[in-house]
Amino acid sequence: MSDTPLDAWSMRFHLRSRSTPNPGPVHGPSELAELAWVGLRDVAPARELLSAFMKYAPTPLRRLSQLERALGLGAILIKDEGKRMGLGSFKALGGAHAVIRHARRKTEREPGKPVTVACASAGNHGLSVAAGARAVGARSVVYLNETVPSSFEERLQAQGAETVRAGHDYEESLELAEARAAREGWALISDTLSPAVASEPRDVWEARATGPREVMQGYSVLMDEAARACEEQGGPATHVFVQAGVGGLASVAASYLFERWGEAVTLVVVEPAGAACVLESVRLGAPTRIAPGRTTLGRLDCREPSLLAFHVLSRVAHGFVTVTDAAAGQAAVQMAHDGVALSPCGASGGAGLMAVCKDASVRSALGLDAGSRVLLFGTEAAGAP
Repeated sequence: MSDTPLDAWSMRFHLRSRSTPNPGPVHGPSELAELAWVGLRDVAPARELLSAFMKYAPTPLRRLSQLERALGLGAILIKDEGKRMGLGSFKALGGAHAVIRHARRKTEREPGKPVTVACASAGNHGLSVAAGARAVGARSVVYLNETVPSSFEERLQAQGAETVRAGHDYEESLELAEARAAREGWALISDTLSPAVASEPRDVWEARATGPREVMQGYSVLMDEAARACEEQGGPATHVFVQAGVGGLASVAASYLFERWGEAVTLVVVEPAGAACVLESVRLGAPTRIAPGRTTLGRLDCREPSLLAFHVLSRVAHGFVTVTDAAAGQAAVQMAHDGVALSPCGASGGAGLMAVCKDASVRSALGLDAGSRVLLFGTEAAGAP
């Protein structure tokens, strides 16, 4: 592979015990775990809505032949989301799906009334919300924290979104967006559910879980495409490495793929070393807001996991690993040699695979060998800031 210094591949690794593959919920009402489970049943309705209102088409599953030879693995397949619906990332599926569902409900209840949706975003979720709103004739307002690149703000405005700069980080901009939506009577289209909701009455947290769950249902379409293509190219994966910010995509991967392939598949969650909120939460046994870190992997720079995602990942994911920003950048370079152009964020799942393969004990613990078939997700196109 490369001559990147070894310290660029330094990592933390947490292996969940497989002796209790499905322990009960570890935080909050037990019903939250049921709400979080997104699987096979969600694919057809979500695909139907996206096909009706958006420029939906499946994205390719590509083979990383050079990387699999370098790592000594049987096959490495990556879902290339760089051209998803013209928006450049997997998130194109989630926010748009949730907006379309909300707009249809609102129009049925209050015909003729305008629909406004709001969200907070580090870029990609906001683009999906804005595109979905544009498709159904709704207004969208997107809150951006001070670190979001101006190029994302310009792309959001080109999609018709009104943008508001507020907050030092994603969590603060989300709180401000939620407060504004409550005052104005708008719908908040969030891709995360705050752990604080677990202490609220059932009707409150059920209502607040609707948006994040419908975002995650949109991601189930990606998982269905990936699983079908993987089966066509040699059979189910033995291992899945998937990156996490708040954990939405990773939890859908666990929910859908375990339902389809069974729990023999090993799933590893990958996070930036400077923003490992899922790993820390699983290690501590409860959703935890971590101290601000430093990472250039902007769309993964999250301090607190979604409660829905935590309930799934803490119960069924097998391993949690962190990667450095340098390692994610090197993974993007390595994948480009195989013809897959991704940003470091988009390549970070592959960086996790490369990091654990450099550690013999971790590699052995995960059962990675010449017979392994690994599924990765290239979540974002090259060129994203």
